[in-house]
Amino acid sequence: MSEKEKLNPSGKFEDTEPSALERLPGEDPYKLHAHLKASLMKAASSSSSAFLQVKTSGKYVTINGSGWATLTDAAQTKFVLVPYYAEHYVVVASPGGYQGYYLSFNNYSYIGAYSSWNNARYWAVEPLNNSAWPGLYPYLKNGVDYVCVNGVKDGKFPELIEIYSA
Repeated sequence: MSEKEKLNPSGKFEDTEPSALERLPGEDPYKLHAHLKASLMKAASSSSSAFLQVKTSGKYVTINGSGWATLTDAAQTKFVLVPYYAEHYVVVASPGGYQGYYLSFNNYSYIGAYSSWNNARYWAVEPLNNSAWPGLYPYLKNGVDYVCVNGVKDGKFPELIEIYSA
């Protein structure tokens, strides 16, 4: 999607249309939901949450007050990386309005947090990426650095960023 076609982020991320569904073959939604719940409970009790940080700039991925993923100078949002087969679900672990929400992206490539695990998408970690929509990049709009996927297709090569757990 070209920058001309990229809509400006507004309102709550939760209210935007999620990206096309990507499920693992033979995935049982009830089994998955039970796995995620168990993994989150275990992670919460073991303090295995982490911040997500851009390797080159040192900025952190933060879920803002409207649920959009942005880059900030200070670490504000912790995440739990829940393994599922060869991929991961990334879940907001910080207390507050988005705790337990799933990191995902919408049809316009913006990353944010959805409450429903049906809208969650798979992630590779270390560095964070999505195999179906590879290439994370910042998208500066109105002084805010939003985080987007699909930078390879969008031709964002000089701007691509690597995000690791910190």
